[in-house]
This record gives sequence, structure tokens and C-alpha cells, in this order.
Amino acid sequence: MWLSLLALLAGSLFFLYSLKYYLATLSMLVSSLVLANGNGRANGNRNASGQGHPHGLMRFLRRRNGNGNRNGNGNGHFDLGYEPFVSIHVATYNEKRVIARLLEGCAALEYKNYEVVVVDDSTDETAEILAAWKRRKRFKIVHRPNREGFKGGALQMALQHTDPKAEFVIVWDADVVPFADSIQTYLPHFFKQNGNGNANGAAKSPPEARPEVAAVQSYQWHVLNKSESWLTEAVRAEYAGSYMVERPFQEAVGSLKMIAGTAYMIRAGVLRELGWGRSLTEDWELTLRLYARGYKVVYTPYAETPAECAATFGRLARQRMRWAEGHSYNVRRNFGAIMGSRNIGLVEKLEFLFYTTYYLQSALFIVGSACWLIAEVFLRAHVPEWTATLGWSLLLTNLLSLPLMNLAGLLLEEAPVKDFPGVLGALATSFLLIPFQGYAALKGFFEKDEGPWYRTPKTGRITDPVHHLRRLVWLRRWLRGPGPRSRRRDQRLKAGPSPGPRRGSRPEAAPIRDRSRA
Repeated sequence: MWLSLLALLAGSLFFLYSLKYYLATLSMLVSSLVLANGNGRANGNRNASGQGHPHGLMRFLRRRNGNGNRNGNGNGHFDLGYEPFVSIHVATYNEKRVIARLLEGCAALEYKNYEVVVVDDSTDETAEILAAWKRRKRFKIVHRPNREGFKGGALQMALQHTDPKAEFVIVWDADVVPFADSIQTYLPHFFKQNGNGNANGAAKSPPEARPEVAAVQSYQWHVLNKSESWLTEAVRAEYAGSYMVERPFQEAVGSLKMIAGTAYMIRAGVLRELGWGRSLTEDWELTLRLYARGYKVVYTPYAETPAECAATFGRLARQRMRWAEGHSYNVRRNFGAIMGSRNIGLVEKLEFLFYTTYYLQSALFIVGSACWLIAEVFLRAHVPEWTATLGWSLLLTNLLSLPLMNLAGLLLEEAPVKDFPGVLGALATSFLLIPFQGYAALKGFFEKDEGPWYRTPKTGRITDPVHHLRRLVWLRRWLRGPGPRSRRRDQRLKAGPSPGPRRGSRPEAAPIRDRSRA
């Protein structure tokens, strides 16, 4: 009976997560289809220059962010009337396999008013690679003699070397390869567009700032080496569910959204005001400090940032243990401040409560399922008034929630068919990580100080060509029949001397590894 009670308790707690995932999945799929088809039939989804935007999810998030009217360049940008100065910050530690391609990508950005600040504390050949960039225009290479404060400490030093006229800061991890228009995909979310575009695509009135928005989080699009193994396919599918379903749903309902340190833009003034902490999860720590002061974080999947998946299970486990420990540690330290803050709304506080046991979800599922199976199958006992049918239904409902969300994420993203088996891999990986994440999460709740930082090594391998996310044309055709096609032209990662397309790759998709041409 005690096993049955424990099963009911753990299963019910996980069911709260499952309910959220089901609701998010249904909401994102329905809103994408309804808005895409409804607006397309009403006005052809045409903007000032005739570019189509049939992607309902894009429209849904634009409305939520107050960016319902944009000009007609077809890429989701609008003209601010000037180019705010943007400082790109990169913290590097032994990134010899990937740092050169990131810097080449930064040099090829289609934006005039920016700088790149790299703070390096490497012990390998990374310093020699960076030496070649010291005299390059826009680039500042800073070496520090130790790893004090780890990534947070390095970013604090980058902040000290930032140009005073910088209005915004982008933080990118070393394995990122940006699109040429990456800066332009972040900026619109800090503003409201007033008035419709005219025939030349210009706004009737200048955009209005949204001072409450401190940061814009992009899609950590881990697709560069997604075909390397079943594990990278699994990680890729997991991120699709999180970033194409869960996070857009958070944006839609106005809940608390976590900054993820791989790729985001933040107001430079806010960052100067707050400074950087030294946590293992400096991004989560920054998130909580922002919300406690009344700021908001905006999410968009269409500032997508290609990056690598962890390539081995050992690296993945180390990475998730660091995340789990730092996450729980900061939840404990900030719980009272967040729950008692008048600057944070009820929905945001509920989301924070969901985040408290975020890295214990799978453990709750395993404990609840195991206890139910033992009690029901072997001991023939269950809680009075709680029938076997209800128990099995709860187990099945919990089991399917994450796979369905990941599957929906891949559908919304119009991922190739070969990516879909990764949904099963993601399910298996979530179980395999339970002892590692569970231990680290519990450790973070009780330890006095956080443990050491373990870097996740990058391989530098690229297995798949990458282009901007599409606008749900395929999904809409599949579910609702043919409709008006998007004329949006994908901006591809620009290439240097190309060895030619990979065998079996689509001719319109340029291999990401060859993107040095400006």
C-alpha cells in the first residue's frame, strides 16, 4: 500500500509536467495552423513587398510580443531607423576545434555597427588561433591568466572591455555558427512596431522601445552534428520539443522564461547594472536577477543559432550534472526573493515552481512507475478508490508526454524525416541521465557552495547543411492540404571556397562548414 501511495504521489507530480507539455503541444500546433490558414485566406499573408508569412507560430509570437506589423523584407526584420551598437561576447576555454569558424561567422555578419570581444583562458592552441585575430577590425582578444569565476568571470571581463556606446550585448558560445543576419533577428523584439509598412517597406512611425524587455533568447539549435550518432540525434530532438513547443508556449502565456547561455541578446545598460555572477549556471542566475527587478525575457525561435550537440554520453552527463547542480543551487538561494517579489506575476511564479524540480522530472516518473508496477503487478495492491485502470492510464499519459512534445517540435520545425527517430533516443536518454541529474540536482539543493565547472568539449564536426527555419509550409500542406506558398527566401550561411554539395543534400542548403565568404 505504501508503494502504491508513493506511486500515486510521484506519478501525480510528474503528471503536472505532462499536463503542461500536452497543453503546450496542442496550443502550438493549433495556433500555428489556425493563424497560418485564417490570416492567409483573409489577406494572403502579404506584407508591404509581397513577401508571404504563412507561419502561424511566427505570427502568434509576434502578436504576443507586440510586433504584429513588420516591413516587407521577408526575414522578420524591420527598420529601426538606425543600427544600435552591438557588442558580441565570447568566453573561450580550450576551443581550438571551433573558435575559428565562430570568428569567421562574426566577421561575415551583415551589420555595420558591432564589435566582438573574446575573453580566453585556454591552455591549448586556442590562444595561437586567437592571436591571428588581434589586429582584425572590430575584434578585441583578451587573455586572462586564470579561470576565476569560470564563464561568468570571463564574461565580466568582456563587459569591462565593451565599447561604452554599446546598447546591446550578444553572448555566444564558442561552438555557435551564426547566420549573416543574426543580429537583425534579435533586435526587433526590443521594440514595438507602430503602423503598417508603406510601399517601400518603411514604417509610418518609428518603433517604440519596450523597456521592460531586458533580454531576447534565441533557439539553441543543436543541429550541426545531429547525424553523428543516435545520441546527437536524441539531443537534437529534445531541443526541438523544448524550443519549438515549450518555450513558445511560455512566451504565449506570459510565464517566466529562462535565459540559456549559448545564444541570447541583452541590453548593455542592464548588464552593466547587474554585472555577472559566478554560478555554474550564470545564465539561470542572471534570469532570476532580471525578473526580481521587474525585467522580462522574450523568446523567439526565429533567431535560431546553430550549435553542436554533446557527442558522447559522458560529456552529456557532465553537462547536465553542471546544469542540474547550478539550477537547484540558484532555486534555493532565490526562492524567497522570487516568490515574494511584487515585480513577478502569478503565472511567472507558477512557472518558477515548475522549474524548482525541473531536473528531477524523470526521476519522479521512474519512481512512480516502478512503485506502481511492483504494487499492482506483483503485490496486487493499490490505493482504495484508485483503480488499476486509472493507474495504468496515468503511467501511459506520463510516458507519452515528452515524446509527443519532441515530435511536435520537429514537425513545427519541418525537420527532415531522418531526424524523427531521435524522439525515441531522447526518451531513452532522459532515463539514462536520471541518476546523474538526480544526484546533481539534490546536491545543489543542499550544498553550501557549488562544485567545480566541467567544460563540455566540442568536436568541431559538422554532419548536416543548415539554413534558416522554414515557415510551416510542409506541415500545413500535410494537415490541411495545399495552400499559398511562402516566398520567404532562406538566408543561408555564406560559404567560402566550396567543395560542392554533400551527396544527398538539398541543392539549396549550403554546408555550414564553408561560410567564410563575406
